[in-house]
Amino acid sequence: MTNARGVQSIPIAEHVLAGLLALARGLPRSWRDQQRHEWRPNDYVGEAMPWLVHGRTMGVIGVGSIGMVIATRARALGMRVIGMRRSPRGDEPCPVWTTDRLHELPFGEFLCEVRLMEPHDLDRPRRIVQCRFAHGDASFP
Repeated sequence: MTNARGVQSIPIAEHVLAGLLALARGLPRSWRDQQRHEWRPNDYVGEAMPWLVHGRTMGVIGVGSIGMVIATRARALGMRVIGMRRSPRGDEPCPVWTTDRLHELPFGEFLCEVRLMEPHDLDRPRRIVQCRFAHGDASFP
């Protein structure tokens, strides 16, 4: 018998951060413009201006094996990370609050939820990652 716990933590964390950086830099819009052969340098101002993730806050709900890798990599980008889990262990790479403090989590910027899917979601339990970003309507599952 073997246990492959954590084997997908790095690929999933990299996917989460790739999505975060793509949205921060406005890559979906840039790619669309590029495919249409449109050059709009003056359109990237105000709300459409690319922004930095450095100095922003990410909340990670579910700081297990996947959440810990996401938190570590987000911190490496200069983000402030606040983790949440039912029972903090003390070895997490960021400050961790218990879930009864969920209402205190600053939802102003980024929220990444890593959880075990409910039995009705699939025929077997799986981990999912869902991220929400407060900048416009940008989000990805």
